[in-house]
This record gives sequence, C-alpha cells and structure tokens, in this order.
Amino acid sequence: MDGFFNQQMSLNIIADGNWKILRANEAWSDHHKPKGTSRLTGASLINLVHDEDKEQFNRLRENRLESPEGQPCQFRLLLDGDSYVYLNASVAYSETEELFYMVAQDVTELKQSHERLRRASTVFNRTSEGILITSPDGEIREVNDSFLQITGYKREEIIGQNPRVLKSGRHSTSFYQDLWRSVREHGSWSGEIWNRRKDGTVYPQLLSINAVTDDKGMTEEYIGICADVSNVKRDKEMLEFLAHHDPLTGLPNRLLFDSRLSLSMQLAARNQTQLAVAFLDLDHFKNINDTLGHAAGDELLLQISKRLGSSVRSSDCVARISGDEFVILLTETKGPENVSQIIQMIRGIFEKPFVLPGLETHVTASIGVALYPDDGNTSSELLANADAAMYHAKENGRNNYLFYSPAFTERAYEHLFLESAIRDAIAERQFFLAYQPQVSLSSGKTTGLEALLRWRHPKKGIITPTRFIPVAEQTGLIRPLGVLVLKMACTQAKAWIDAGVPIGRIAVNVAAQQFHHHDFVSDVREALNESGLQPDRLELELTERFVMHLDETSVAQLKALRALGIMISIDDFGTGYSSLIYLKTLPVDKIKVDQSFVRDIPEDRDDVAIADAVIALGSALDLLVIAEGVETTEQLAHLKGRSCAQGQGYFFSRPLKAEAVPGFLSRQD
Repeated sequence: MDGFFNQQMSLNIIADGNWKILRANEAWSDHHKPKGTSRLTGASLINLVHDEDKEQFNRLRENRLESPEGQPCQFRLLLDGDSYVYLNASVAYSETEELFYMVAQDVTELKQSHERLRRASTVFNRTSEGILITSPDGEIREVNDSFLQITGYKREEIIGQNPRVLKSGRHSTSFYQDLWRSVREHGSWSGEIWNRRKDGTVYPQLLSINAVTDDKGMTEEYIGICADVSNVKRDKEMLEFLAHHDPLTGLPNRLLFDSRLSLSMQLAARNQTQLAVAFLDLDHFKNINDTLGHAAGDELLLQISKRLGSSVRSSDCVARISGDEFVILLTETKGPENVSQIIQMIRGIFEKPFVLPGLETHVTASIGVALYPDDGNTSSELLANADAAMYHAKENGRNNYLFYSPAFTERAYEHLFLESAIRDAIAERQFFLAYQPQVSLSSGKTTGLEALLRWRHPKKGIITPTRFIPVAEQTGLIRPLGVLVLKMACTQAKAWIDAGVPIGRIAVNVAAQQFHHHDFVSDVREALNESGLQPDRLELELTERFVMHLDETSVAQLKALRALGIMISIDDFGTGYSSLIYLKTLPVDKIKVDQSFVRDIPEDRDDVAIADAVIALGSALDLLVIAEGVETTEQLAHLKGRSCAQGQGYFFSRPLKAEAVPGFLSRQD
C-alpha cells in the first residue's frame, strides 16, 4: 500500500472525515507547496481549495457513501504567491475507517493550453479581418468566418482550392512575382490588392501574407490576413470628389476650375490658340431664396447647372464657385465674335422658364467675359477680369453680357479702396454735413434744413456722395453710416435750437438697407435721446422707389416713427412709376417733386404737366409739396402760381456749412 501511495505519477492524499490531511505522498512536496502551509500534513484540505470550487468539493463529502468506488472532480488548489493549480482527482471514502483517499493529477498546463487554443479559435473566427491558411504549395487548409463573408464562398467550396480563384485579373504577372519574392526573401508581404468575390465582383483589399516556418526554417504554411476596404476607398473617393466639386450640383469647384484653367492656358500658349472665361451671376437670386425658400433656390441652381452643362462643348468646363456664381471655360475660341456666339447660346438657357415646386419662374443672368491672352496671363487675373466685367454688366441693367475692359479693373480697385476708406472714415469722423434750406414759397422763410452727407478724405480731399454712397449700399456700410448721419444731424439741430436759431425741421435721408434693419426705429430713438431733439423737429426722407416696395414689417416701422411725431416725406417723387395706393394707405406727410421735372420748367411742356399734376395731387391729399432743384426766377414763379408750398435749390441757397447756417437765417429777418 505504501509503495502505491508514494508513487510519483500522482498526487495522493489521505484525509479524515473533516478534510484534515493526515498524510500526503512525496510527490506533493516535489510538486507544489499549498498556500499558507509549511507542510501539508495537518492542514485542512477544504481551506486550500479555491473559493469558487468549495461548493463542488463539499458535495463530495455529502455523496461519499453513494460512490464508494470514488467520485471524479476537478478543482483549483491555491498555492503560495496567490497562484493556483488545476487538479483532476478521484476521491474515495472508506466508511469503516472514516477516511478520504484522493488520487490527483496536475492538469494546469493542459488546461492553459486548451484555454490558449480556445482564445486563438475565438480570435480566428470572430476577428473582422479575413484569415486563410494554406499549405506550402498553396492549398487552402483553413479560413475563418470573416473570410467567407468577404469573398462570398462557403467553407466547403474554398477549402482545398488555391488562392488563385480570388484573382481579379487587374494585376500583371510581374505584380505577383514581386509579391512572392518578398515572401520568400523576407517572410512577409503587405499591400493593397484587387481580388474577386464568388459573384464576380472585384473589390479592393488590404492583404498581408506571412510564412510560418519550423525549427529548421522550412515553410510549414502561409497565413494571409485580409480586409475589405471597399467602403474606405469609396469614402476616400467621395472626399476627393467633394474636395474638387460643388456638393450641390456636382460641378467642378473653384479649386478644380483653377487647375483646368491653368492647364488650358498652358496648352493655348503652346498651340498659340485663344480661350475665354465667362463669369455668370444670376440676377436677383436672393429674391428666390427669400420668397420661395432655400430648397427652391437649390433646385433652381441644379436646373441651371444642368442647362449650362448641356450648352457647352465637352472640351469646355462649367464650374460653380459660390452661391449663384458660375464660371465657364471656353477652350479653343476664335476671337470675340466666336465667343459672342457661344455666350448667346449660353444666355439661351434662360429663355425657357424654370419649373420649381408650385410655380414656373423666369431667371436672368449677367455675364462678364475675359479673353486669353488679351485680358490676362494667369488664371487668377483672367478670373478677376471676367468678374469685373460681370459686375459692370449688372450695373448696366443686368440680363446682358460685357467683354472685359481695363476701365472695369480701375473701377473694381476704386470699389475696394472706397470700402476700406469708408470704414476708416466712420471710425475717424471724416464725414461732415452740409445743410440746404427748404423755403416757404409764400413767405420766403426757411422751414427746414436738409442734411447732406459730405466726405473730406485726408489724402483724396472731397469725395462726392455719387462715388461712395453706392459702395456703402453694396457693402452694407450704409447702416452704420446712416446712423452716424442721423446722430450728427440731430445733435447739430438741437444745438441750433438751444441757441435760438430758427431752423424749423432737420431732414435726414434714409437708405432702403438702413430702414429694412429691424433696429431702425431703435436707432432713431437713440439719436433723439442722445441729442435731446424733439421728434417733431425731425423729418425722415425715403425714396419713392423704396416706399413702393415696403413690406408689412417696414410699414409697421413707418407707423411707429410717425407715432413718435416724426415727419415722413417721399423723396424723388414721380421717378418710381408712382402707385397712388401708397399715398392713401401709408403714413406720409410730404412729397418732394423730383428736380428732373423742375429743371426745364416752364420750357418743357411735359415737365410742366408732371410738376403741376404732382402739386395738385399733394394738395388734394393734404400732403405738403416741396419742389427740388429750383434755380431760376421763372421756375419759382411757375411753382408759386401752382400753389406749391415749398422749394429747395440753388435759387435759395447752395448747401451751407454748419457755421454758415445762423448767418443765412438771420438775413431772412
């Protein structure tokens, strides 16, 4: 018995009925020393068992009489250093001796080996990359599930095959020769390759191939790991496309157009040919977005881009560079006449209406054209000059086209200069006001002063309003400029009134952009509050063209101003194709007969008729009528004879500097 108990092939223990170890063979001391014991004999076996296995171990005790031949079990025995070993054991119980006999074997290495294999199998089958294993001669021995999903093959269809069944036909023989040369010489290869699925689809794949060798360096098998990069490649191609194309229309963007234009210019220079760039901007496109919404605006741009694309040759290029701006490269042109013919064809796409959700609409465009090599030697210069010609076409009434002229560039430079200079002038208070009297024709007394904006530039001297006002309106600077004028006029008027100067009212012109701003009423209140001027001493002049197109919000602002006691007058009356409805419905106090109808009185019968009609209309509607541009005694006599209430013009006074106003008024006493 002792010989069997002490044999080294197993770990043997004898314990009493309470699991107290009475004896352990020498294999235990040669193998491991359990945790917390200096010697195994006398220790409690149950205390050395891993906590998670104690319940199972106790069942051995409960079932000891039912299996006298022995109960199999597997448990973990804790060792020093907080490690443990797995034991496979058979436990028998002697009822007569009340003893447990355990014969155990250490299966830790076997258990760990199985766990490593299980993990490897899990990784092999669950990784998103496809894996295939081949023999040295290329026979496929094993594949994982991802490989089957990527290629579309079933397991039984691919095992035993050669990877050649995956070849796409896109690579040359030398490509594969270089691939396998790398594997033989370096043991691996990795890169992008095109392969073919079972259904014939060709797709891009990232592939790495590694050779597995034995101890002698002989190749036992090849392992290939692959990933389908179709989506990655498609996303990359999409990003590449979006980097060079307009996302809405799919047309080339500014970057790609510049590249094509530069290349075309190089070819034209080499072949001594000509080309043209047409810069096209839609007329009043903002109205589409504002009234119909941006979705309708986008649909219109899509339709225009398709029509433009179909109106030019395949060698030409249409690009959308921003908003409603398109540029067209016309290659191999034959002079201005030929270009004009092409531009007329392009303009023809706007003759038919565009069908938008719920309606049909007509749209026009302004086009500027620059020729190479006459109008520029670089792509940026050619585009800038075509752009300048387009803006000049807009200024000339829109819905037309113009070829570039150097004068356009000069005008563009002036625009840039004025925009920057206006900003500085507002900040540095370079603007000042002149004041032109408005006179009662019956008494000859001044009833008010119109504030007229003037600009003295530190280097350029006096810059006339006809030069800077249009730029201020185009750039949005008209609002801060208008607020400045309003405050300056109110402050000066209050100073005169406080000094006892009988100025009557101060009249200030208001631009359309200024009035459309939602804070305009607040701007007026602020100017009045800061200056202390009473509202009934202020008159605001709005042009007739602007008043005719007031929306509900603007009308509400007009009524709010009138409610403050401010006088509202309509400037340039008669020039805006007058609609009499607004005279009846809007809170208007005064109309000004435009000077174009006064200038030729009494010689021009038409002007006489119009001026007389305006005066009669104002009188009938209880509106105050003032005539602008009065310069002669004959004009004054005619206007007085028609009972025109007031006059303004050089006959009475040129615009006065602020310091000259008190003296002028004193001479009327």
